[in-house]
Amino acid sequence: MKYAHIGLMALAAIVIAGCGGGDSVKQSDLDKVKKDLETTKGQLETAQGELETTKGQLETAQGQLRTERGKVTEANRQRDEAKDEVKDLETLVGETTDQLERSRAKDTIDGIMRAGSGPLASSAVGVMPEYRAKAKVTSSGITFKDKSDRRDGNKWYFSAFEAESETGNMKYDHELVVYTDLGPPEDEDFQSVHTGAAAVETGSPPRRTGWRIDFTNGETNSFVTASGFSQLASGAGDGKLLTANQNYLGSYGGARGNYRCTAGPCNVRFDGANYIFTQGTWQFITSSASAKVKVKDVSYMHFGWWRRETENTDALDFKVFSSGMNAASENASAFDALNGSANYTGRAVGHYAVHSLTGTPLHGSFTANASLTANFTADSIQGKITNFRNHKSQSLDWSLDLNAADMSGGDVDSNSGTTRWHIGENSHQGTTAAGNSWDATFHSEETYAGQVPDGVVGEFSAIFGTEARMIGAFGAHKK
Repeated sequence: MKYAHIGLMALAAIVIAGCGGGDSVKQSDLDKVKKDLETTKGQLETAQGELETTKGQLETAQGQLRTERGKVTEANRQRDEAKDEVKDLETLVGETTDQLERSRAKDTIDGIMRAGSGPLASSAVGVMPEYRAKAKVTSSGITFKDKSDRRDGNKWYFSAFEAESETGNMKYDHELVVYTDLGPPEDEDFQSVHTGAAAVETGSPPRRTGWRIDFTNGETNSFVTASGFSQLASGAGDGKLLTANQNYLGSYGGARGNYRCTAGPCNVRFDGANYIFTQGTWQFITSSASAKVKVKDVSYMHFGWWRRETENTDALDFKVFSSGMNAASENASAFDALNGSANYTGRAVGHYAVHSLTGTPLHGSFTANASLTANFTADSIQGKITNFRNHKSQSLDWSLDLNAADMSGGDVDSNSGTTRWHIGENSHQGTTAAGNSWDATFHSEETYAGQVPDGVVGEFSAIFGTEARMIGAFGAHKK
């Protein structure tokens, strides 16, 4: 339209000029106007073609937009259907998980209920603690493997173990947790530990300068350590002939000194683990009369739990245990003569199950704090288990009363101590016959002779109506 308008204006201008002037319109001017009109016409037709093309493209784009809108609508519909399916699946999974958890909680309750008479009740657990290291545990027919270990507080050391076993066609998975309180090795006089040592005296007047150990040929002695023997080869051969009346630097049970052969031939060999004197008259003399040796602590307490799952049936069984050295009950009359009181604090561990009391089934292992007060004058003790945390370290709003019980003779009998379980604002008091009971034994670092005991260990169980069960063990030291 733009080009047609220009052409018409040009023609009009020529016509006006012809009418108004004296000269006639030239043919060349008309030809030029005609040519311009033809050009304008062509441009107009091209523009109309482009317009038609653009219109077609617009219609195509509109069609594509309608198609894409349809796709989006379908995608939204499929998304909404998928959301509904996910919700249905989540509901199904939630219901299934809840059923499984309730079933597992019930299995745990059943296992705890038969703990006192179940298959683990008569199974002994041997515990050999190590200072600030994992304990060694043994049980007939089962080889426990180390799982983890760590310090838990200033005095307790935690060790966890696992095992697999079979009896006939039955397969079992085991978990075991033990707490021990073995102290560090202590320095003791050489002669008080190695009572066969003879005094060595030199000079005039005689002055004690050391302690001597004499060896019997062929004797295997694990106390012998000698850097002076390091040239010996390992094996079961005849060993190596050494020089008589020559000192060989070493130690005996941790005390430094010298090994010496006073009459030859002097032969010693190494069997891969120990030095063995095979010929000669051998002796060890400490470097000083005040020599010391490190002696392992042998006065300890331990407690823990054992969980067994039967793979064939998913049945669960539990055992809790506690023990210690130098029990006060070994001198019951001296214990009963005690007066005064003492407080004890420590740790508690065990297993629990809550079937439906809280709305959500709960089950698993727990850790907690234990505190007890012993009244020696009245021969009575009571305590509390608090600060419960489950195996996920989540806090549980629980506490357990260890109700006052008779401790005559140095221990608390399970028929004497009862428990009360608090869950939130609610609590349940049961009888010992029903499963609300606890027991304890007192222990000391030294042989018990009437002193206030250094520690107490024990076991406990609790019920909360028909919906919840707990079983555990504790250990506590005198504050």
